[in-house]
Amino acid sequence: MRKLVSKAFTSRAVERLRPEIERITGELIDGLSDDDTVDLLDAFAFPLPIRVICLLLGVPIEEQENFKAWSKALVSGDSPEAAAAATTEVVAYLGELIERKRRVPTDDVLAALVSAHDVDKQLTEVELVSTAYLLFVAGFETTLNALGNGTLHLMRNPDQWEALREDRSLLPGAVEEFLRLESPLKHASFRCATQSLTIGDVEISAGDFVLLAIASANRDPLRFDDPHSLDVRRPTDGGHLAFGHGIHHCLGAPLARVEVRAAFGALLDAFPAMRLAVDPDELRWRTSTIIRGLDSLPVRLNRR
Repeated sequence: MRKLVSKAFTSRAVERLRPEIERITGELIDGLSDDDTVDLLDAFAFPLPIRVICLLLGVPIEEQENFKAWSKALVSGDSPEAAAAATTEVVAYLGELIERKRRVPTDDVLAALVSAHDVDKQLTEVELVSTAYLLFVAGFETTLNALGNGTLHLMRNPDQWEALREDRSLLPGAVEEFLRLESPLKHASFRCATQSLTIGDVEISAGDFVLLAIASANRDPLRFDDPHSLDVRRPTDGGHLAFGHGIHHCLGAPLARVEVRAAFGALLDAFPAMRLAVDPDELRWRTSTIIRGLDSLPVRLNRR
């Protein structure tokens, strides 16, 4: 199933999308109000990945506002009932959109999945809709949190913000540092031990479920010096696990990197004096065992 969509997420394919991603980013930056305070998550970090994943899936522009409402219900963590209702509505919409693409083929990832089902018989109908749903959720959730978490740490470390302002060549490494320091996902997907083993002083029996803590691995003092600090100059060859590892390595990693780099570059250009509008201790993290992300991120843009 990964092979069916992998071509859309290669570094070369994503590079072709870069101009459109930068255009969307610029539009969102221009749309930010000159008000004293703005919630950067709601006004910028949230709509950017939504618009990009809708672009990939071939969702008409006039229908993308629905995705913004649905995704808010899915990620807020405040109401399981609202999340369940949003899931039902997204699945129904994707089913209807798939039927439209059957009637009028388009050039996008969802149309390629439809062809894989209808022509090549590589997917069942359930797999077709489920894969589209997964791409939608995975396409915005982690990028949203990478933007929010990275901005928070930069605001808490003004010297690091200034370093990026003065030297944009640090930006690619800085994005990797954001992902390492405050990983958007706390742990990897469930693993099951196929045989008994011992890790440290812990006995794991065959058949046991295991959760691998990405957040812990990315702050391992045996791998990273001063692991709890933000350092945009940190060498990137140490490797982090924010995108997973092996056959489960995140398919959308190249896309996420381009989006996050474009976003921070635009923020640095437009709002070089941006600062937090609240005490960092007042910020609330979402109640999730999987996601590491903020509820909101009030900032003063200080455009002028």
